Amino acid sequence: MYQAMRVVALLVACTMSSGQFLPAKANSEVGSTVYAGRRSCSIPKSTCPTAAQARLKAEQKNPGWTVVNIKSLSKSWLVTLKN
Repeated sequence: MYQAMRVVALLVACTMSSGQFLPAKANSEVGSTVYAGRRSCSIPKSTCPTAAQARLKAEQKNPGWTVVNIKSLSKSWLVTLKN
């Protein structure tokens, strides 16, 4: 029983460490996540009160990426970019 539990734990650890279930992190204002050519980042409304300013800041922080969507949250902008 103990041997089987060790094998299962080892398989889970190997899968998690391979990064299959973990998103890659990238540089951005607050945080950013990359999924297959798409990246999302959060920009606080205190630094960019309008969506246009958030778009410019996101494109400056992520050169080579273009903004495809901006969603207004209560205290930040959720900006989605594509490569």
